Amino acid sequence: MPTHRFCKTSQCNGQLISYVMKRSHERADFRKEITMAQAQRRRIVRPPVQTGPVPRGFLVSLPEPSAPVSSDVEFHDPVLEL
Repeated sequence: MPTHRFCKTSQCNGQLISYVMKRSHERADFRKEITMAQAQRRRIVRPPVQTGPVPRGFLVSLPEPSAPVSSDVEFHDPVLEL
């Protein structure tokens, strides 16, 4: 059944076209739309990856370790009080 079609790629301008031609033009419009979306996605610029030497050690200075705990200190155990 002929239908009026306003295609973007084929520029039908409202002409009567067959159902098969309509489907063909719809596929062409969809293909063009996808191609344009992919092109826009490729335009996104990603920052370059740094490929310099890998730092060794810590980037932040660590505090000095505290003095070790004496072995004769008794610690409070709350479980034993129950």
